[in-house]
Amino acid sequence: MRRLLVHASDHEAAILSRVESECGRLDSVAKLSRGEEIGKKEVLAEGPFPILVGDDIDRYHIDQPSRFVQKTPRFTRLPKS
Repeated sequence: MRRLLVHASDHEAAILSRVESECGRLDSVAKLSRGEEIGKKEVLAEGPFPILVGDDIDRYHIDQPSRFVQKTPRFTRLPKS
């Protein structure tokens, strides 16, 4: 696991420690990639695999996905190293 050194008060450090110990990691529920190359023809209004695009993401809120793909995105099929 990578660590980021930051200045935090004892109170802030206690909150961060609690979050790390009590919350699940994002990678256990989602696959992240910097960007998936999909053509405009493959993006659908409905389908089995929702995708998020930049317009769906705000600072403190993520809209429900409005775009979908029919086949499994390429990055989910790669073997884990």
